[in-house]
Amino acid sequence: MRRLPHALGIAWKRSWKDLILFAIPFLCALGCLIWLEGFGSSTDWYTQHIAIADDFRSFFYRTHRLFPDFMSDLGSGQNVFSFAYYGLYRYDVMLSYLFPFLSMSLILPIIHLSALGSSAILLHHFLKRHVAAATAFFGALCLLLAAPMFYHSAKQVIFVLYMPFVILGFYGADRLLQKQKYDLYLFAITMMILTSFYFTVGGALACFAYLMMSWDPHQLSAKKLWKSLILLHSGAVLVSAFFWMPCAYALFTSGAKTSAAFSLPALLTPDIKMEALLYSPYCMGVGLLMGFCLFLWAGKYKSREGIAAIVMLGILFLPICLYLMNLGLYARPKALIPLLPFLILLTCKWLDRHESLSAKQTLCLLLIGALIVYQKNMLWAFWDFVIAFVILWANGNRKQKGYYAYLLIMAIILVQANQGEPRISYARIKELAAKKAWIASLDLAHTPFTKIADYHENAQSMNLSMAPLGKTSIYSSIHAQSYNHFYYDVMRNNLSLRNRVSTLENGNPFFLAFSSSRYLISENKPPYGYVPIAEKGALTLYENKNVLPFAYGSDQVISQTQFASLSDIDKIAQLLLTPVVSADKDMIETTQIQPTKETWNLQEISRQGKWISAKQNTLHINSRQKETMRLSLQDPLQDEILIMTMQIKPIHSNYNDLDVTINGIRNRLSGSGATYPNHHTQFTFYTHQSDQLEITFSSGNYQLSDIQTYRLPTALFQTMWQNKTAVTDETYDETNAVYEAKITMQKDGWLITSLPLQDGYTIWIDGKKVPVETVNLSFVGCQIDKGTHRVKIHFQPPLKVPAQILSLTALGVLLFAKWRRIRYEKSTNS
Repeated sequence: MRRLPHALGIAWKRSWKDLILFAIPFLCALGCLIWLEGFGSSTDWYTQHIAIADDFRSFFYRTHRLFPDFMSDLGSGQNVFSFAYYGLYRYDVMLSYLFPFLSMSLILPIIHLSALGSSAILLHHFLKRHVAAATAFFGALCLLLAAPMFYHSAKQVIFVLYMPFVILGFYGADRLLQKQKYDLYLFAITMMILTSFYFTVGGALACFAYLMMSWDPHQLSAKKLWKSLILLHSGAVLVSAFFWMPCAYALFTSGAKTSAAFSLPALLTPDIKMEALLYSPYCMGVGLLMGFCLFLWAGKYKSREGIAAIVMLGILFLPICLYLMNLGLYARPKALIPLLPFLILLTCKWLDRHESLSAKQTLCLLLIGALIVYQKNMLWAFWDFVIAFVILWANGNRKQKGYYAYLLIMAIILVQANQGEPRISYARIKELAAKKAWIASLDLAHTPFTKIADYHENAQSMNLSMAPLGKTSIYSSIHAQSYNHFYYDVMRNNLSLRNRVSTLENGNPFFLAFSSSRYLISENKPPYGYVPIAEKGALTLYENKNVLPFAYGSDQVISQTQFASLSDIDKIAQLLLTPVVSADKDMIETTQIQPTKETWNLQEISRQGKWISAKQNTLHINSRQKETMRLSLQDPLQDEILIMTMQIKPIHSNYNDLDVTINGIRNRLSGSGATYPNHHTQFTFYTHQSDQLEITFSSGNYQLSDIQTYRLPTALFQTMWQNKTAVTDETYDETNAVYEAKITMQKDGWLITSLPLQDGYTIWIDGKKVPVETVNLSFVGCQIDKGTHRVKIHFQPPLKVPAQILSLTALGVLLFAKWRRIRYEKSTNS
């Protein structure tokens, strides 16, 4: 353990300061458990960073494979690199593989909090190289108390988990300049990429800024410095290519919107509110003291620190810099979080100067502080300004005493950032784990890719694997967008969250039958066709054997052109009856079962209260609170499923979300306050259980127009088997992502699967490779001849093999260069 501090140039001593720095994150976590009844956020932390990591670990235990290709248990089957952003090769997830007896919700927070404490300790010792011990300790505490650090350790962990490597990069820069040794700097940049490639831009920029600020031309020539930097950064990129290359391919070919609309004037307009610096966990999240120090350093523009401060201010004030640091996705200040240690370094170096403020500097700080306090309009922002100004104005011991007062401001920033975030309790996590264990204990009958729909705590269960059973749900920023489009825009599933990248399991019986969802978990009544088979507490497991198989053959298909001419409701029915293929086909008779329309008297509905009014086919809702009404159907449902559709439109720009819920099925239009608005204006609801509709409207001022109600007979689920040939002898090799089956076709036709279409699939019929075709708009299929055939479907992530070869080659070259250097040094010393 002592060799690492020695390699970093740290004079290791057992210090109460280091103990405090390491303990603070755990004390904050304890405070969350006591006062907020949970540590991590209920959606992002648990659903993505815990559940997906647990799926990686479970896959490793099942297959003993560190480099998976395919996740068959989420999103109907997805490229594993659709989830790589959430920890596929991250050091915390890799370490968790060593502790199978500890749950992910326990081991990962321990690692994350340890990383946060270790970052502060590393920064503390690093700062002591440049400033007095008291100032260095103050700087390390400021890192811990900055808004994003603890907040994202319990939310979006990849926003901060790379921080130890940014600071190690500073040590590596010193090692590079003083000893011309490159290994630590290279290691730091590589680990940043593997931990969070998105934030590597900011992390590498922080290391580069420190290196240039510390560079002495007498130690290392400019030519050798630039050559070393190019080789080191290139080496880190190449060594980590096995991770980022397949991930980048998955991102850019998924069809996801990879950049936000922007205008050049907006990107060039300065942000005078300092939103990228102050208070928020989605920026640097510090106080005015750090901003003041940047302005003071900028006045020393002839010094290296002054130049660095001017560059930092340019990044903070110009949105175009944020746009570039966000890789052209958007201009959000979260990309600046990796620069936090460098900002603290500049702050501490100014505080360590024994220099009184000039009248000009005083006036400048007063004007900046007054502007910020006026804009923020918060009492503690005023005290932030006052204490920061006093610290900078004071000298000697009085300045150091002011540090303690300012830490109170930083603590307020920490508390304020963590308020209001919904957190998941460990009792609830245990409940979800018990549900998963219960399903595993039942040993349910299944074939490859048989699915289970989970309606219990479905927002938290989206990425909760039930392997070997699959799920249609997925919550990941990267996945096949054609599947997302099919899910919401074709099958018209309800969207109950504000973020559309989540495909939440729902009450659409047509999609459940289409997607082979044989099993279903719920606390409430299930959709049509499901019967109870097991119970545990409040939960009931239901089964519906009358669902389409994962793979089948059909000689009756329609073209996408013909399908596009159908009405939205006809499309839903048609997908169960006749597969849709990309090839041009002769027109055939389509939907055999026609929906019937239901009419409503909106004027009578509007008499429910003053908060609702009607005009033509439009309802106007204007209420400050949630409202509920009950409507009786004109004719009872008899072996029918009711489908209701409507368009929602806010009267004014809505900051808050707008919801409509019918018989427990909720649709939501996210408000303008949503970070990732869902733009969900077409609401669709399904019910078969009641002759009465219980409708709940959220507060707000909005219109519901084009209200249509249809009835589809349940006989549709019996006729959907016509003209379909089931496969037999199905097997799935999870380790190598290979599905095999046997099929006998009476005529030439098509093989249809419910695998979402992505690059990387290969299909063999009787050992002969055949073209992969698009079927049912978004899924994998192919043409198949009459007769009995053996089918094989294999998935391999595009660029995976060449990326691994590139990484191994780069690693070999670097190890050879290291070996050559060691031999040279030994021969020189001898």
